[in-house]
Amino acid sequence: MGARWRPAIATLASFAVLIAVGAVALWLPVSAAQKPLAFVDALFLATSAVCVTGLTPVDPGRDLSAFGQGVLLLLIQLGGLGYMTVAAFVAIALQQRLSAEQRAAVEILHGSRWDTRQLVRHVVGFTFVAETLGALALFAALERYGLPWSTQLWFAVFHSVSAFCNAGLDVFGAVAFERGWESSLQPFAHDPLVLLPIA
Repeated sequence: MGARWRPAIATLASFAVLIAVGAVALWLPVSAAQKPLAFVDALFLATSAVCVTGLTPVDPGRDLSAFGQGVLLLLIQLGGLGYMTVAAFVAIALQQRLSAEQRAAVEILHGSRWDTRQLVRHVVGFTFVAETLGALALFAALERYGLPWSTQLWFAVFHSVSAFCNAGLDVFGAVAFERGWESSLQPFAHDPLVLLPIA
């Protein structure tokens, strides 16, 4: 196999391993709120989280325990970071095919060429700053809904990460069911203080 295919295979393999480990973790009884997930549902949910598709065969807010929701959040975060890092590397690879004049223009706009470690540091740093700001904004916005402090904090952190990574998954389920709310973000459809940070 040629050297040029090795990075692509390594990327695919890392996503596959992350999905497999995540599926097993979500399948464990400790990840379930009540009844453990069927393995096919755990695999589907892990794949959706890592590949940030937003599809789910279960309601993560009702069907997953706190541990299971934490696993889901970790999968979303790692999948989102992986996607952003791969996209940045593709941009760098495409930059190599530009003419000298085009490369000079890109370097003027974006600074001198970055090495791999510097690029990863910038991607991770920007991600965590954006997610922290989003979580703070959501935490303040959710104050008006009378949620317990710990639930409010968890919702703010989870949905900030999910939104930034474009995962489309939520954990409002159990609280929404208890309060008779609609599912997902529907209870907040007319609340710009919640919707704008998510957007």
